[in-house]
Amino acid sequence: MGICRFSIDNFLLPISFEQFEETASILDISMNGVNPNTTSELFLTTNKEDYEVCSLTIFDSRVEEALNRRERHSLENFNKDLWKKSFETELIIKDNTITDPYTVFLSVRRREPRIMKFYASSLDERSQEVFDSFKKARWFQRIGNSYSKP
Repeated sequence: MGICRFSIDNFLLPISFEQFEETASILDISMNGVNPNTTSELFLTTNKEDYEVCSLTIFDSRVEEALNRRERHSLENFNKDLWKKSFETELIIKDNTITDPYTVFLSVRRREPRIMKFYASSLDERSQEVFDSFKKARWFQRIGNSYSKP
């Protein structure tokens, strides 16, 4: 499969630590359930300058260096203190046993606190079905296209 992206956009309140943690945990467990070769890692951008550089749409050595400086954590060690100090929190789920870039991203940026972005690339059919199952809105939410809002 190709690339899929969407977002859950809260109308009133920012994405909370609890909302992100619950979604990330369920996404990780669900993807691992259909593909046991997946591994997940949480990346936190805690430095404001790195956050600004990582927001650039071009990719150069500064962006690569900033990405490499992000803090890495497991979901099990993720807590509210880490959430509060992060400018961007991103869960990355990968399967490194296949040549295609099988990847799932879930992220929240401080600049867009009401938007939880989902992105997937090169998923097999069963993984795509699981990923698509997260594309549902609850009260005071809508499904967005995950692109930054003006």
